[in-house]
Amino acid sequence: MPGYDYKLLERPRRRVLCPLCGKPMREPVRVSTCGHRFCDTCLQEFLSEGVFKCPEDQLPLDYAKIYPDPELEAQVLSLAIRCIHSEEGCRWSGLIRHLQVG
Repeated sequence: MPGYDYKLLERPRRRVLCPLCGKPMREPVRVSTCGHRFCDTCLQEFLSEGVFKCPEDQLPLDYAKIYPDPELEAQVLSLAIRCIHSEEGCRWSGLIRHLQVG
């Protein structure tokens, strides 16, 4: 699944946005050779097309050099969001992590 599609309370830093889908990263992974980060699903979709290069800098990719990025995931899960029904009057707001199922 691509990045989170919630209504954010504040504009997120570019660091937490996936370069492929443009949304806050869901299950971010880091390419250790170049340091670029992507949603795991977005990168897998990109690689499934047979292109084994980093989408950002076109350097060769090796599956063994792609790792989960728990630190960035914690930052993304700490982003403040509002209810998808806020335009209908719902005033709930919270963090993305509050909507994650166990």
